[in-house]
Amino acid sequence: INGAINKNGFNNKLLVAVNASGFVIKNSFGHAHYYLVNNAFNDTAGIPLILSDGKVMRNIASEKLPQTMYYTYGLKKDGNLAAYTYPGGYNPSENSAVANRIISDGVKNTFGFNPVLVTNSKAVANATARNIRQGFCQIDKNNFVFITDVYVEARNGFSFEELANYMISLGCKTGFNLDGGGSTSLIFKSKNSSAKV
Repeated sequence: INGAINKNGFNNKLLVAVNASGFVIKNSFGHAHYYLVNNAFNDTAGIPLILSDGKVMRNIASEKLPQTMYYTYGLKKDGNLAAYTYPGGYNPSENSAVANRIISDGVKNTFGFNPVLVTNSKAVANATARNIRQGFCQIDKNNFVFITDVYVEARNGFSFEELANYMISLGCKTGFNLDGGGSTSLIFKSKNSSAKV
């Protein structure tokens, strides 16, 4: 990560690495669905509608989707984070309605992972398995927290329940889990804190 940051001239600035959705190769599903982000492939979050800077990069909500459920997160034009859930499978009208709501809410950039951890200041995830985790939550308008949980061993990391409660202790009203494990990283002013598993 540090090499890519320095190569693009972003060193000595606040940078956060988040594993979520990005630019997507149109209509690409298979053994893994591949996402093109800065010329690097990853298969983290399959979501039917991809928005980047307010532009629709892909919208296959009306098609038969491989999974039974998808989560999309986005910042609405009113300044609040929101989670959107697609039924998945072959539900063209329901899935399209979710995609249309995301667009009408003014979301500029979509990202996806699961589960949702906090809604209306209440924990909604109670799984107790531990791992190294990343989370993103909102306290109020223009006040967000990115959490990187770095431990030497994954078994010492947060459970979803603990991460949700930690978000609430910070005053977060809405909170999501992001990708974690060995890919968890936080870079601040060229200092790298990465997970070791």
